[in-house]
Amino acid sequence: MISLALILGLGLRLISLNQSLWLDEATSALTTKMSLRYFFFQFITGDFHPPLYYLTLRPWSTLFGSSEIALRSLSVLFGTATIYLVYLIGRKMFNEEVGIITALLLATSSLHVYYSQEARMYSMSAFLVCLAIYLFLKISKAKSSPKDWIIFSLIIGLIGLTDYLSLLILPVFWIFAILTKQKSQWWKKFSISQFVSVALLLPWLPTFVKQLTSGINVTNNSPAWTSVLGILSIKDILLIPVKFAIGRISFDNKILYALIIGFIFLIFAALISKSLNNRKKAKLLFLWLIVPLGSALVISLKLPILNYFRFLFVLPSLYLIISFGITNYSKKLKVMFIFSVILLNLGSSYLYLTNQKFQREDWRGLAISLENSQAVALFPSSSQHEALEYYHAGSKIININQLNKGYKEIWLIRYVPEIADPSDSTRQKVENLGYQKTGELNFNAISVWRYNMSALYAANKLSL
Repeated sequence: MISLALILGLGLRLISLNQSLWLDEATSALTTKMSLRYFFFQFITGDFHPPLYYLTLRPWSTLFGSSEIALRSLSVLFGTATIYLVYLIGRKMFNEEVGIITALLLATSSLHVYYSQEARMYSMSAFLVCLAIYLFLKISKAKSSPKDWIIFSLIIGLIGLTDYLSLLILPVFWIFAILTKQKSQWWKKFSISQFVSVALLLPWLPTFVKQLTSGINVTNNSPAWTSVLGILSIKDILLIPVKFAIGRISFDNKILYALIIGFIFLIFAALISKSLNNRKKAKLLFLWLIVPLGSALVISLKLPILNYFRFLFVLPSLYLIISFGITNYSKKLKVMFIFSVILLNLGSSYLYLTNQKFQREDWRGLAISLENSQAVALFPSSSQHEALEYYHAGSKIININQLNKGYKEIWLIRYVPEIADPSDSTRQKVENLGYQKTGELNFNAISVWRYNMSALYAANKLSL
């Protein structure tokens, strides 16, 4: 059964793997070509992530290439391995049945499938957190090997070097140890292990401070950017359980959307409440689910971090809780709940994998269309160039200071204009030069406005 879950999970994660990279994935791709000097002293200080995922992607791309499939296959590997880890966690905490059910649920999870296909660090960090949980279960026992303690310490350090927010798993271990009244000898070993983890992270602290300062400046100067990162609002809070349940899909009919989500929440509530009846056995899982999310709510009072995908490392705890709840029902109800949740997951995964509107931005399509035209591309911000550079259309890009009346056609890339150009000054400059809008193109959430020089200006130029 675990082999079936792994095959199913891998198969789902390989479907549509060659869809276009979106902007942040293109950034990941370009880091593989940077010199290490440029990466550490220029790129990473302006980025908001630690370096380990990027550094792991470098040798991976050397071995397998830099195509969309090659780059994303690293996340596929981590995502599939996480399915096996939740099986081990469920089996160790409860029994084989819980482990198998959890593996099947995570294998088919639409949100986990999506981010197991993304050339970003979230699948990797979720894997490392699950590995840390599994090792913590081993070292929590009276008889634990020194090797487990050493690996646990190293994994905590690696989590911090992969994704900062995933370090919110740390309070879970401390609170669980306090609640279970671990002995003084255990606390001594645990304190040493935490010291080792901190020692691994200390060399990165100065760069983290620079990144944090830069991030605070950006959010203070750009309210629109703050809202994108996930502010403390009812909408962003509710999006976390909604997206955990159905992934990236949505419905235009909001009444239908609300009814579907309400029905799913009823199922999940029934299963979670069943686990709560035996919460002593599931204590670690509830801490894993609640503590990082609760801590993030507090942090978001100062920093906008409530984007749901940042909490992918929490998703396995939800499925473990649900699986444990399922096993506490009668056989008939157990089968019904298993099939209900798996069908829900498969349905939302199917919609994502087969419907382009739920997939990523089509920068590849834009690059191809641009190359087949006589147009040049104009961005309001130079930070949006990466995807066209990855798709070898960088020569088509002009900077705002190069803008003049001599271009036959201009494609104004209006990508998140509320962030990149809130005053709409780039459009105004294009139109003030005499260019007229002749149409719009859409490449799956990338809006492109086409401009040609006005006939009046062309006639005046000809007469001169």
